[in-house]
Amino acid sequence: MTSQVFRLPEDESGNIKYLDIDKMLIYAQINMSVELVRVDNDRAANLLTDGSVEVEYLKNIDFKDFKPILLCLDVPPNDGRCIVDGNHRYVAAALSLTFQGKKNGTVPAYVFEKDLWMEFIIPEFELKFLKITDPSSKYRGA
Repeated sequence: MTSQVFRLPEDESGNIKYLDIDKMLIYAQINMSVELVRVDNDRAANLLTDGSVEVEYLKNIDFKDFKPILLCLDVPPNDGRCIVDGNHRYVAAALSLTFQGKKNGTVPAYVFEKDLWMEFIIPEFELKFLKITDPSSKYRGA
């Protein structure tokens, strides 16, 4: 079974943590309401330039079945906002707004406060069983 995981940015101590996105999605769909969050064109541009979003993949975004992004608040090291699922959808929404000549817009999101998203950090003993291909991780899988 494959799990969708997200590698959080390193914290102040250089620790790397991973979130279980599959569990977050299930939790959000059952327990949370969708919120509308403002699209930040600078954030979208950064996601394109830093390689987080592959331009080729954007053509597959289906706006008729637009799923909410997962947004975590107060993420170290800068206690910022971090999209942990839906970066491609977020950029597609930003591009769509730009093409429509709109300067402001929103995207549907499940917003996780820090005390909630921390509940979805994968414990270290479970990481050994996941095949994580992140070369900077000490848990690379078998």
